[in-house]
Amino acid sequence: MGIKVNAPHAVSEIIEGEAIVVNLKTGCYFSIGKVGALVWDCIMKNLDSADTAKRIAKVFDVDVKIARREIDVFTQELLKESLVIMEDSASSSPMSSVEEQSSAVQKLAYETPRLVKFEDMQDLLLLDPVHEVHEQQGWPWKKDGTA
Repeated sequence: MGIKVNAPHAVSEIIEGEAIVVNLKTGCYFSIGKVGALVWDCIMKNLDSADTAKRIAKVFDVDVKIARREIDVFTQELLKESLVIMEDSASSSPMSSVEEQSSAVQKLAYETPRLVKFEDMQDLLLLDPVHEVHEQQGWPWKKDGTA
């Protein structure tokens, strides 16, 4: 049993080692730091938690067992926020060139992956201008019929 991104409800972008994830159903958005961003990237690549922990241990200064335990806790947070869902299987894929290079250089400092939640833009994110344009009324037009 593995997990996968809850598409199309969860969308993301990794920018300079930080993952920004938006839950389009709730209007909440999340910031995930460097370690968590690599975990998120592994989830997007359909890797299981064991392979993800190995990748984390190659890049960051952490034991695989500790990484695995903390990835499992982090995954539960992602599930709670409906950013990921359970799936029947996960697979492995070859390491990216960045990860291969990092195994030959000094490892980065490790920090527990954390999900930081922001709710300050919920109203704007829930008001979807692409899908909620009324033919006669224009935009913005909420599903409940109010402008």
